[in-house]
Amino acid sequence: MTEVDIAPDIGVSLQLVVATAAILGNIALHTIATVAVIAGLRRFEPAMSKLLGDAFVAVPMMVAAATLGMLVAHTLEIWGWAVMLLWLGEFSNLESALYFSVVTFSTLGYGDIVLDHQWRLLGAMASVNGIILFGWTTAVVVAVLTSAIERHDERRSARKARENQSEGHHTWQPWHPHAPWRPHIQEARHRADHTSDHDTGAGD
Repeated sequence: MTEVDIAPDIGVSLQLVVATAAILGNIALHTIATVAVIAGLRRFEPAMSKLLGDAFVAVPMMVAAATLGMLVAHTLEIWGWAVMLLWLGEFSNLESALYFSVVTFSTLGYGDIVLDHQWRLLGAMASVNGIILFGWTTAVVVAVLTSAIERHDERRSARKARENQSEGHHTWQPWHPHAPWRPHIQEARHRADHTSDHDTGAGD
């Protein structure tokens, strides 16, 4: 095998190694962002729900917070691809590198800017990376939406149960054997019976 035949194989391997390293780095970053978003929402969700109250306000705010957090992660991931391509010498300025990174990561693929032949696999791998991570973000946002609705429904049901229990405790029930006025009624009846017996005895 000649040297000309070996060179392309080495180039492909190097591209795959660099692309895999970038994808793994972005997956790690997305994992950290997911954990941070979920932990933050679990910590502040009760306070937000108590402050906002209505589900039409609280639930969208929770979803917006989760979306914003994941969007920050996507921004950092796009910057990572741009800086790497700039470091590899594919672009002469950061603006072009960022533009290509955004278009490729979001799978728009305008095609007005392309990579050199020796690194062109990186563009395809960046698109794959974007598809995976955007799907991941969608799953996180849907999970947050579902959890927020369920938690709000649980709190509303618990609040209604407490209100019903409170109303039932203070409801006027004169027939209840432990009602506070029952001893007075019983005492009055006892006095009336005693007076009636005394009058009957005096009449005899």
